[in-house]
Amino acid sequence: MQPDFVTRQEAADHLSQRGYPIKKATLQKLASIGGGPNYRIFGNRALYSTDDLDAWVKAKIGPYRSSTSVVISDPENNVAGSSHARR
Repeated sequence: MQPDFVTRQEAADHLSQRGYPIKKATLQKLASIGGGPNYRIFGNRALYSTDDLDAWVKAKIGPYRSSTSVVISDPENNVAGSSHARR
């Protein structure tokens, strides 16, 4: 059974194991300046919900692309959406 909350180090490990490498220090910095995942304080420890971590990563990921200039609007059928290439 997975715990409801994990420490900052465990949060970094959780994300890294899923292919989103991040260090504990980066989570600490984001907690100070903003832009990181939601967390709670218990005593002097930051605790993260694994659901919040997964939601944060999902919100940070960009759209599917077939190249640096072509966004895929329908990834299952590899249909291009908009192109942002310079002309």
